[in-house]
Amino acid sequence: MEKVTITGIWRNTTDKQGNPLKSAKGFPYTKLSFKCKEHGDRYVGGFGNKDNEAWVVGSVVEVIIKENGQYLNFDMPKIENVLEDRVMKLESKVTTLDLSLERRVRELFAELKSDLVLEMTGKFQTTKDFKEFQKPHPMFPNAGPSQVGNGIVTQAGTNSVDVDDGIPLEAYNDEHPF
Repeated sequence: MEKVTITGIWRNTTDKQGNPLKSAKGFPYTKLSFKCKEHGDRYVGGFGNKDNEAWVVGSVVEVIIKENGQYLNFDMPKIENVLEDRVMKLESKVTTLDLSLERRVRELFAELKSDLVLEMTGKFQTTKDFKEFQKPHPMFPNAGPSQVGNGIVTQAGTNSVDVDDGIPLEAYNDEHPF
């Protein structure tokens, strides 16, 4: 199925001798031919019907074009074709969203894990975490680096930093939360 822009269109109900066009069963029909931007000077042929009777030069239409030897023929998309195409587009969008969501959940989980390790152990998980923690908070850029602990590396080559916990838990009460 493809969208094409009609550059020329012709409808015929008679053959070259002027006789009415009739199917093998004797029913009259309309032959429809058009040219489009997408296929240049090649004619695309098919049958006229109520679904394509309003087509004019400049119309953008959705058709199924098939190559038949030196000719191009068109069929009108059936509702099944249209629905199948829409379902395929929706599946593609859902897959993209699913992959994006999965990646973001992994990122958030990694951040949460780092925060939990810091909160539970008082140590950073990696040097990168420590450096990120030392950057000013985006909401308070003039506040300077975060002040956690004394900032001294406990052992050369390790990725953890001691966090000073000099304030006893009892100091936090309802009257003086900080």
